[in-house]
Amino acid sequence: MSRLFILSFIFLLSYGCVKDKTTIVELEEEPVVDEIYPACFEEEVQTHDVYISCGHALVYSYISDTSVVYFRLSSEHLELQRTCTSISLDQLDEFSRIKYLDWPSGQYPSFCDDVVADIPEMREWNISFGTITAAVSLTHLERETQSYLISILLEDAVFDRSEDGLEPIIIERLVVRDAQVGWYPG
Repeated sequence: MSRLFILSFIFLLSYGCVKDKTTIVELEEEPVVDEIYPACFEEEVQTHDVYISCGHALVYSYISDTSVVYFRLSSEHLELQRTCTSISLDQLDEFSRIKYLDWPSGQYPSFCDDVVADIPEMREWNISFGTITAAVSLTHLERETQSYLISILLEDAVFDRSEDGLEPIIIERLVVRDAQVGWYPG
């Protein structure tokens, strides 16, 4: 009788375990896809390398050996999300800006550095026309304590240099994918 009880108990345990394993296998076969970040940039290919990125969405994207497009996109003021956010030029202010920077050949600025020495003289021009789209990899609360990724699309950008007697700079399309930004605690 005790053998029958033990065999029945083992059979029930085995049956229960097989059933649970089947359920686990079925769950593992379903693909997990992040439909949010960076879904809107999924088909985009990065067009320009990132010179450096840091802080609250500060991204310097190479244009040439002596110039960058500087993005300062305050995720808090612009309410950047994990989904694509369109940014109008009217939203750019003291906390958020896009500029074209250049400096003399052979001198390299030290962006994203607390200690700055021998800063080359830079010229800068604000964006005057264009469309901007951005997405970030973390929610606002998560961004407060850790670094995160930002992707940016700039289209039909015009940087007005008429005050310096120069032709405008036109950038048809600039794509930055997954630039690491944010502050580290401490």
